[in-house]
Amino acid sequence: MTIGRSPDLPDDSNFFRIFTIDGGQVSINNVTLANGIAPGTDFNNVGDVSGSRGGGINITSTSAQVNLDQVQLQDNQANNGGAIASSGNLTLSNSALVENQAVNGGGITIVDGTVRILNSTIAENTALRLGGGVFQSFGNLTLTNATVARNSVVDNLGQPVGQGGGIVVNTVTGAVNLKNTIIADNMALADLNVAQTATAPINSGGNNLINIISPGTSFSPATGVGDLFGTSAAPVDALLAPGFDPNGSTAVIGLLDGSPAIDAGNGTFTAPYTNPGGFDQRGSGFLRFQDIPGIGTDLMPGEVLGGANVIDIGAFEVQV
Repeated sequence: MTIGRSPDLPDDSNFFRIFTIDGGQVSINNVTLANGIAPGTDFNNVGDVSGSRGGGINITSTSAQVNLDQVQLQDNQANNGGAIASSGNLTLSNSALVENQAVNGGGITIVDGTVRILNSTIAENTALRLGGGVFQSFGNLTLTNATVARNSVVDNLGQPVGQGGGIVVNTVTGAVNLKNTIIADNMALADLNVAQTATAPINSGGNNLINIISPGTSFSPATGVGDLFGTSAAPVDALLAPGFDPNGSTAVIGLLDGSPAIDAGNGTFTAPYTNPGGFDQRGSGFLRFQDIPGIGTDLMPGEVLGGANVIDIGAFEVQV
């Protein structure tokens, strides 16, 4: 089911944000939210980002508890957070933010509160200034088995500008936590994948793949256990499949044969990271714990799936 503004209307005809959540406990499942435009959206004035948040969803209160599962937000627009702007406590599971547009935070802007992104994809979103995929203004962000890829910061002519094609960390009070997460193939004028424009820490829970890390972006620890970090001189090719995988109800990027993400994750989880459960983003039938023989650490005789090894990095799991 799709909820949204008619795609046949011109962008400047009517503003239409799909959901505004001012508080309480809200769960949204198994739906596509598309073509929302937050009131006040104006891409002709990229210096004014004050009045327009969340083309698909705007969570306005720190008291809000919002859970999205198997939800796709696509082709939404706002000045801040093309798909979502969140000031509350948001958990995004088995979901996708794709092809959204904003000045800051093409996929999502974190205004306050805590955002947890699990088994989900943020891809092919566009920002005009900062954070093609994610713009963290305040609050805390945790990504577990997520894929943040092919987002961009470009001007109206499609030329690279700004910072942080994947994620911009622009807070001094919060933190970013990453585990089993791919951040790759994003585009910006500076800091292709992750831009750290303030002093908040970026914590590695291990087993992340970032194909290029820019100088000046620091992680704690500098390299976590199992992290695959590249540089501009020696990038790590994630070998992401083109387009989106045709299976499942939400957009996810597959892994090509030989991807270093295959069997390179870690299947044990402690706070703040959340176990992704038995399936990858696509859901039932796509088992999360798989052992591809000859890759990573193979199972020993008698060893049972579900331990520290035999899990792929990112939202997609290659099936045996």
